[in-house]
Amino acid sequence: VPRGFGLRRLDAALAFHTNVVMEGKMLLRALRLAKERGVKPPQSKGWRHALTVFLLIRLVSLLITPRIAGKAPASLPIPSGALHSLLMVLRPLLALACAAALASAQESAFLADQPTAFSVWLDLNALSKPGAAKPALPIWFESFQTEPVQAQNGALQKTIFRLRLRRMPSLHHELLLRIFFDDLPDRHPVITAWTESGKEQFRGAALGTGLGLPTSESIVVPLDGADYVDVETVGDGTNIRGVFASSLKDALTRQTIDFQPAAEVSDPFGNFPAAQPTDEDSKLFGRVKATVDTGTVQLSQKGDVSAQWQFDLAGPPLIAVVTFEVLNADLAAPPVVTANEGQPGFAGIQWPDLADPGFRGESRPLEPSMRFQYNGWVRAQFVIPGHLLRSGLNQIKVSLSEDSGPLAIRNVELQLKHNWKHFDYILTPAQR
Repeated sequence: VPRGFGLRRLDAALAFHTNVVMEGKMLLRALRLAKERGVKPPQSKGWRHALTVFLLIRLVSLLITPRIAGKAPASLPIPSGALHSLLMVLRPLLALACAAALASAQESAFLADQPTAFSVWLDLNALSKPGAAKPALPIWFESFQTEPVQAQNGALQKTIFRLRLRRMPSLHHELLLRIFFDDLPDRHPVITAWTESGKEQFRGAALGTGLGLPTSESIVVPLDGADYVDVETVGDGTNIRGVFASSLKDALTRQTIDFQPAAEVSDPFGNFPAAQPTDEDSKLFGRVKATVDTGTVQLSQKGDVSAQWQFDLAGPPLIAVVTFEVLNADLAAPPVVTANEGQPGFAGIQWPDLADPGFRGESRPLEPSMRFQYNGWVRAQFVIPGHLLRSGLNQIKVSLSEDSGPLAIRNVELQLKHNWKHFDYILTPAQR
């Protein structure tokens, strides 16, 4: 409480307790209505806390009101002066607690979570702690355990996160695993599948490239004959943040014969598949597509804050689009792109669903809102007006935003739109 902010002013400032009481009454009416309609009332802690605090507020109000009014029913005792002052202070504080509990209760009760009966998110850091609560597991998931392996005979220390499975061939034959980890050098996670007798059924390639940034990668694990899946990494395992696992099923889809085929696996959160750059330029309906660079460039405020790419053009296009992939992009501070001497502008990033566990929060001092980075590769694009490009040498520059954290860029691609025989356009007259 700020200095000079007395109890009376505190009580006056928080006099919205009347509204809280009204909310509590509405809550009780909603529960009675649900009971009449045969709907099971919500069992969340938020509702129970809200009802408890609401009843306390009613009790405090009953004790305070007779003294204020100067009269009281014979059956209701009048509190002493000291107790009355304490209750006057307690009333607005209880109102605050009830308001918070009501908000939590309403959020949890009126908006049910989307069912994901065959998927699970595993927070490995939390589950590795002693006494950690067990998560709700899908029917195919029997148990989870962490197995540290000490260094011996020249072998490095490593940690194994083991997902023990139930064989259910009628449900699925493959599992989508997405590993969220810090991409540190020499600490690349490896996914393997084993039988109960110790026979290795599957071994995936090592994940990551050692960029030193938080990232995530997906892998499809065949389950036929497998009794458990291991996520193995060198060290104490703290570089792995979590695992998202989901059952896969085959689905019939249609795709055009002449154009780019669909992805083999549909991302559950709507993210685009990784780019597949080619060395050859391609032309289609007046569009020329060319790969500028397939390498990976890192940007940070402590190192290189920008990267440049140069390319030659035979002639200026009508318009152009530069596309690249970004790792650890900041939602509020996307990369800045500049073409030749044009004005810099923010790249447009095609974000996946916000339910994606790849979104990781960051709280910075003196900033009112939490920041979020996406721990994975996302596609970014920037539109370049045709008049900014010229015949001969051109340059594209990608820079960090002022408040951005470190990120990486890869697979820079350029699309140029030219006139062609079926080009369609309209003429808009000048406005007087």
